[in-house]
Amino acid sequence: MYGDGLQAREEPTTTMSLDAWANATVITAVPTSSLQDLTAQVRAYNIQNRTIINCQGHTFSDQSPPTSKLYTMSGDHVVLCNATLQLPDGSGIIAGGTEGMVMKNITIKRSSHERQPDNDPTEVKPLLQVIQGSTLQLKNCVLNSQNPADVPGLETEYGNHVVKVIGERTMFNAETSVLYGAMGAGVWVGERAEAVLSGCTIEHNKFAGVDVDNAYKVEMTYCNIKMNRGSGVRVSGDGTRFILRGSTISGNKLHGMELNNASKAWIIDSNVFDNEHQGLRASGVGTSIDVSGCSMFNNWKIAVNAEDGARIVIDDAEIFGNNWAAVAAMGVGSKVVLIDSNVSAKGEWIVYSDRSSEVEVIGSNVKSLETRAG
Repeated sequence: MYGDGLQAREEPTTTMSLDAWANATVITAVPTSSLQDLTAQVRAYNIQNRTIINCQGHTFSDQSPPTSKLYTMSGDHVVLCNATLQLPDGSGIIAGGTEGMVMKNITIKRSSHERQPDNDPTEVKPLLQVIQGSTLQLKNCVLNSQNPADVPGLETEYGNHVVKVIGERTMFNAETSVLYGAMGAGVWVGERAEAVLSGCTIEHNKFAGVDVDNAYKVEMTYCNIKMNRGSGVRVSGDGTRFILRGSTISGNKLHGMELNNASKAWIIDSNVFDNEHQGLRASGVGTSIDVSGCSMFNNWKIAVNAEDGARIVIDDAEIFGNNWAAVAAMGVGSKVVLIDSNVSAKGEWIVYSDRSSEVEVIGSNVKSLETRAG
């Protein structure tokens, strides 16, 4: 069912297991509260193999006046652990290394909700950036962007994000971490970068929870994407692949997931519910979603919608309680295929399609079938 989209990459990006650090050199961080000193210390060890910098629960901050600045904390074979990094409002960290860097038990947050009058809102940085060719892993981290509300110029896809991953051969890996509070997306992945997230919560961001734009691949397992003011997940770009397993997308202000521009997604054993517009929405020729073993319910408008030539295949799914329609196909060439699924709705239509689109039902239980072809 999943086709070529789940093939392995020819040259996999290197990722590191924390088990490999059992015999690493352990360094205690300099007992200072200076964020600048800590970043210098991380860089000082970036040529050594398997160095653990234990911050022993210290908080590191920058006491200079708030301004939008970047702190470079790049280190190869370095684990930074057990610290709180408190940044001036509008600032961010660049982290990672060509051979890989790990942050474990780290909290990153901004020090103030108040924006300074001379601080240009368009200069606000992502809280954490992983850039061209770098690898960064997070484990048990909390990233709180803490941006002030209603700042002009930020509530767009180009605004501030909690994490921004960009560039060919760039790899971001997060495990059991929480990312929230951005004016942009919780995680933005683009320009052929790759990301893998497991057991993470991405919530309360003012744009999408996860925004994937012309990335190579993003894979999420056992994640909770909720209460974002845009869509839970937004995927765009020819050849971009998104894979979701065992996860929940709920309570987002727009769609649970939206795809366009010939991107592709696979959703496996996941729940999509209580989103305020549509559960799953795909639009455009070449855009596709394969759904297997999922439940989609109580979305305000439509559970599943293919538009303008997109294709959605649903196998072994439960679709119920959506307010307007359970399944819809709209626009020339759009198609939804229902295989061995149970489908009902409390709204106007169970299945809706216009004259130029198609909904195909194979071995499914479509309760009180009401199909419009208009």
